[in-house]
Amino acid sequence: MVIIKGTTTIIMTRGDTLDVGLEITQPDGSAYQPTTGDAMRFAMARTYGDTPIVNKQMSCTDPAISLTPNETANLDYGEYVYDVELTTADGKVDTIIAKAKLILTEEVE
Repeated sequence: MVIIKGTTTIIMTRGDTLDVGLEITQPDGSAYQPTTGDAMRFAMARTYGDTPIVNKQMSCTDPAISLTPNETANLDYGEYVYDVELTTADGKVDTIIAKAKLILTEEVE
């Protein structure tokens, strides 16, 4: 089960699959068009300042927050923080999702 609240809180059952597509827009409202050399990454940690538990590259052409069952199966239940960062080929860095929460809930085992 996955629940998305607002634009920054994800609630999911530990050990499930997460695949949430992102629609990225420019400040003027137009769609982001990736160029060669652009890079995106998703990072998740227990709290800000901690070493990321998950730190993975994302597709710029089809951006999505994706977690496999193995990536959360052994994590503690509870609240984590995450962000998504876009680095353009010319070196501009934009944190496009900041100060976000991911909550892992219990499951019947």
